[in-house]
Amino acid sequence: MKIAIIGTGISGLCAAWLLDTQHDITVYEQNAYVGGHSQTVSIETTDGKLDIDTGFILYNEAHYPNLTALFKYLEIETIPTAMSFSMSIDRGTIEYAGSDLNTLFGQRRNLFNPDFYRLLWDILRFNREGKALLSKQVAPIASLTLADFLQQGGYSQTFCLHYLLPMSATIWSCPANKILSFPALTLLRFFHNHGLLTLNDRPLWHTVQGGTHCYIQRMLSSIQHKLRLSTPAVAVSRYETGCDILDARGEKNTFDTVVIATHADQALSLLTDPSDTEQHLLSRFKYRENRAVLHQDTELMPLRPRIWSTWNYLATTEQAKIDSVSVSYWINRLQPLSQAENFFLSFNPHQEPKNILREFYYQHPIFDSTAISAQAELHQLQGQRHTWFCGSYFSHGFHEDALNSGLAVANALGIKPAWQVQFAGIIN
Repeated sequence: MKIAIIGTGISGLCAAWLLDTQHDITVYEQNAYVGGHSQTVSIETTDGKLDIDTGFILYNEAHYPNLTALFKYLEIETIPTAMSFSMSIDRGTIEYAGSDLNTLFGQRRNLFNPDFYRLLWDILRFNREGKALLSKQVAPIASLTLADFLQQGGYSQTFCLHYLLPMSATIWSCPANKILSFPALTLLRFFHNHGLLTLNDRPLWHTVQGGTHCYIQRMLSSIQHKLRLSTPAVAVSRYETGCDILDARGEKNTFDTVVIATHADQALSLLTDPSDTEQHLLSRFKYRENRAVLHQDTELMPLRPRIWSTWNYLATTEQAKIDSVSVSYWINRLQPLSQAENFFLSFNPHQEPKNILREFYYQHPIFDSTAISAQAELHQLQGQRHTWFCGSYFSHGFHEDALNSGLAVANALGIKPAWQVQFAGIIN
């Protein structure tokens, strides 16, 4: 078949890489690079060139089985990395990290702060009660938002504002107040599956040696000549025997089928005549634009260096309650780097960094109850009117989720990868 793929994030890239083995593909990409959130940039330092990842950075083998299998198949070198979290409010007025007792009480006055001990107690209680609820056949919280769950459970404001909401906001690149509208059951399941409801047996995290562009280049080796970079598709018109793709250059091409590997809202905007079902489901996903700044400004880190972690949530008292999320990744610890110079990647910095090296804008889905309920129905869209959809919005919004959706589309079109796919719906 003659197949168009729109978008080259991991879902579209995976679909293109597999479908190219038996089909005639054309790949449209609006950017001048391939990879979506897998974006590596080169920075000149006193020690030479440094490749730094600015979107997708790390994964673990336990919860990213297909990404792990893909990397092994492509012979991509990966290295272990540390995963730690800190929270800092009002430039160190309140701050701690969870690595060990020294960082937990990195702000020494917390040793004598009753509110801080209540925070620790609520963390243990949340973990215990979360696991107990998930063990029940029918979860009694199935219809509750996180806000409802926290209120009914009597969790302290300190726990909410200084632990759960910052942690969740960091994971989903979503403002803390938006996290409150997440379904409680969805958040608890994610925390449980990623070892966040326990203090032990946390998964081991890895990053790609040399940057994620290494795996992108391996996958591109066979399809490079099929790419149309800096060529956004602007309209998808379907008819009985196929579909037409109109690009931003005014060129129209005809295909037997199309794989739309974009965000849900972008997919909907491409369709010239969306069906009622497409309109109903795709419109239920909302996105937030996040600014990512690569810099060297230590003011965008916790006040006390002993508290510095791989993920650092930063806010003022007021920002912690409103539509804001500011997170700094310590790149030296994440990738990890041997350079003496420190490099940071800050999402939505709460103050403008000094020494800005690069900046980027990424869109992240907001998984409220409306979006979560739509996910269960997305399968209805697949294959209708020569159209297939994939992207991270099919699940939790992470790299593995996007990859899985691309694998599912390729599988439905008759192409399977060389490894045993490890999720329901695809069997090698």
